[in-house]
Amino acid sequence: MRSRETTIEHEKTEQELRYLATLVAFSEDAVIGKTLEGTIEYWNNAAERMYGYTAEEVIGKSVSIIVPPDRLEEFSGFLNKIQHGERISQIETVRVRKDGTRIDVSLSIAPILDRAGHPIYASTITRDITARKRAQQALLESQRRMQAILDTTVDGIITIDEKGHIESFNPAAERIFGYAAREVIGRNVNMLMPSPYQEEHETHLRRYRETGKKKIIGIGREVIGMRKDGTTFPMELEVSEVRLGRQRLFTGFVRDITARRRLERKVLDISEQERQRIGQDLHDGLGSLLTGVAMRAQALAQLLAKGEIIRAVDLEQIAEWVEEGATHAQALARGLNPVMLETQGLRVALQEVAITVQTLSGIPCTFEGDESLPPVHGTVAVQLYRITQEAAHNAARHARPQRIQIRIAAEAGNLLLTVRDDGIGYPEDVSSGAGMGHHIMPYRAQLIDAVFSISRMPGGGTLVSCSLPLEQATLPSLSTKDST
Repeated sequence: MRSRETTIEHEKTEQELRYLATLVAFSEDAVIGKTLEGTIEYWNNAAERMYGYTAEEVIGKSVSIIVPPDRLEEFSGFLNKIQHGERISQIETVRVRKDGTRIDVSLSIAPILDRAGHPIYASTITRDITARKRAQQALLESQRRMQAILDTTVDGIITIDEKGHIESFNPAAERIFGYAAREVIGRNVNMLMPSPYQEEHETHLRRYRETGKKKIIGIGREVIGMRKDGTTFPMELEVSEVRLGRQRLFTGFVRDITARRRLERKVLDISEQERQRIGQDLHDGLGSLLTGVAMRAQALAQLLAKGEIIRAVDLEQIAEWVEEGATHAQALARGLNPVMLETQGLRVALQEVAITVQTLSGIPCTFEGDESLPPVHGTVAVQLYRITQEAAHNAARHARPQRIQIRIAAEAGNLLLTVRDDGIGYPEDVSSGAGMGHHIMPYRAQLIDAVFSISRMPGGGTLVSCSLPLEQATLPSLSTKDST
């Protein structure tokens, strides 16, 4: 009876062992059996697939054949722990395949004990985590790229939660508001706004939480921001919503538009100055001529009334004055409405600028332009024309030159416009003085993505330069009209 029970017990044990052997053989994880010194005694199917070696190739060899040289010290440490009966659980490391390629693995090593509890063998279960590691690395690289973008963008990017508490604050936001990120994280975003924008923001958030109706989400608008020092400034704000599970986050994109507002005010000032200049030109030039004509005509009328004879030379002088007035009026009209720019192109229009400047100022003004230059279209032509006008008239009015030269040419793949004079020159810091024109010209250049500079010439005088890629300058556009 006892013998039969023993036989049944043996059969049951053998079945369990066969079952376990089958599980190990067909496991998706590599299973390696080895001695305490690291000699391979078992190598399952998954190990063959993972490492590229068949069982026949590795049985009896050291398991170090799958350990890269830079991991041998780590491997020795593992063996030492196993020899002392310790377990190693889910350690991430690197192994090497038969073809020399490295793979990322997660491995667990357990000692196999004899009846006395002493380790006699070791079993290693290894899982290939190369794909996961690559995905993690790709995600990490993506996060790094995104963080680099957030760190270098000129726009402030601020993330808040549903209650308005700040969760992130990029370097541009730090520069705009004057706070370090650590000073604002966790605080309410309304600290960055003056009243009544603080109250309005709280109302918008509360209403959105209660009703779900979007008032400012996805809509760009201009608001007033408040810096750490308490000063306020105009800014553009656009808010977007991000849902992470049940959590709602709001991202605000902020741009300081102080410089733009300042420039817009300067443009208005320039427009007013131009209006006054035209009025002064009409008064001093055309007005004076017409007054002279009227007085001379009245004197001749009185002579006729007395029956005296009028000399032909007197009428010829009136005709000369009228012709001079007409020329003056035409020069003013060309400056206000460059019809020639649309009909005959930029080169001819710039030549007319030179003629107009010389006519109005009496200062020789020459033009040099390459006839083979391709047509310059649209906004580019208009802005270059206006820059030339401003630079040439500035030179005539303020620099006391003997000569002004306007030049446009293609050089090294760029379209280069220069206005040069031999006058007294501008102050060293032309960006802060010498008239509004020094602000509007760079603004116009910026509109067409051109590089603009004003420099003093070594021998005296000033050089105004504006350049942009020729390909960009000659692209056709829909319109050549300019409202400024």
